[in-house]
Amino acid sequence: MKYLVLSLFLTISLGCSTSNKLEKPESSIVSKEFSNEVRTKLLGKWCGTKKHDDGLLQQWNVERHEDGSYRVDFSTTASDGSQENWSEFGMWGVRYPIYFTAVQGFSGENGPYRANTKDPDLYDAYTIIEIEEEHFTYKSFTSGNTFTLHRKCN
Repeated sequence: MKYLVLSLFLTISLGCSTSNKLEKPESSIVSKEFSNEVRTKLLGKWCGTKKHDDGLLQQWNVERHEDGSYRVDFSTTASDGSQENWSEFGMWGVRYPIYFTAVQGFSGENGPYRANTKDPDLYDAYTIIEIEEEHFTYKSFTSGNTFTLHRKCN
């Protein structure tokens, strides 16, 4: 269960662009074209890393597709060296400044399985803080946690 909650908060990714930073429209009404530009930046492969106070290292790699599907591969390494790996998959979208995900299933040692999509914990919304060519920062409405993903993964 702790990994389900963790995966819900870590879901994310971004795409390439010719400019370094998107300039937010000055109008309080955001155009469909601007949301589409942000969506294009979210496409592709991205990664994140977080080290916890207890020594747990979390890493995740995200790939977002043009058809609205995504997959996140998670890996955790405990301070004793033990590792756990799993994945989640689902649908994603953006309507600036909101980024959202809907988990449809998971994959682990026993292969892929469908999620209970009636579970409200499988749906997340985030506010987009910053999108640049090499990183994406967003904040969870549910947990208040802020995440940054990078285009270049180790």
